[in-house]
Amino acid sequence: MATAPPEAASEEELIVRQRRQKRMQSNRESARRSRLRKQMQLEKLTTEVSWLRRDKRQLVAILCVAVQHCAAMEADNAVLRARVAELTAALEALEQILLNVSGTACTGISVVDYSIPLPGCFGNYYNGAFVTTANHQLAATEEEAAAAARVVMPSADMFNYCLKPQ
Repeated sequence: MATAPPEAASEEELIVRQRRQKRMQSNRESARRSRLRKQMQLEKLTTEVSWLRRDKRQLVAILCVAVQHCAAMEADNAVLRARVAELTAALEALEQILLNVSGTACTGISVVDYSIPLPGCFGNYYNGAFVTTANHQLAATEEEAAAAARVVMPSADMFNYCLKPQ
């Protein structure tokens, strides 16, 4: 078996050592670059988290305002629905008054005899009895007329609307 001369072995050993040191230096440099990349990625993610938290706070504030606005709109809507119900009831009462007074309903074509004396406010004295506006019934006393008129007290505009010729 041939053995390498000691000088050749030491040269080979020197080359192997140099390669090993070169690899170790390269590995250290690669690990340093990897740590830097991870650190940069961590900083980037930390910055993104802070931006997202700020955006979340802004969106929550906007949402709170929107929820309050929605609640206010719902309350307004409820008030308007109640007003529609009141106005519908008043309109029905006025149509009933017109029906009782003239024998016709307040429809698209209104046939009202304007020569019939129509009652004004509650408690008007007409032909020996008090006339009410709520249901155009004759009451024996002014108190009865006032009590009947409290049921519906339509405005003059509504009454004139139904009397207006179409």
